[in-house]
Amino acid sequence: DGGVGEVEVCAAPIKNAARMREKLAEYAADGAEWPLCAQILDPVRTSIVCDGPARMLEVAGWFLRGSCAVSDGERERALPICKVKNKFALEDSQLVGGYRD
Repeated sequence: DGGVGEVEVCAAPIKNAARMREKLAEYAADGAEWPLCAQILDPVRTSIVCDGPARMLEVAGWFLRGSCAVSDGERERALPICKVKNKFALEDSQLVGGYRD
């Protein structure tokens, strides 16, 4: 849309040790590779809320294209993107906690 839009950054609580142990048990039961703790990608979390699909694409671009730094002439990601979740295609019954993150 080219106009100014709303982008809200919402910090979430840090994932506590008890919840991380629960996740480790889930990963072990699912047969995840060792070390299991390498599967925990979100101990510190945040949500970014956008005012529409165009703004979402713009913000995604900030992370995908704009998170690169130059080191020794090579482009490196200053903020590595480990995982992107997109739950917009899921049915409401498939959502956990009602989130479409």
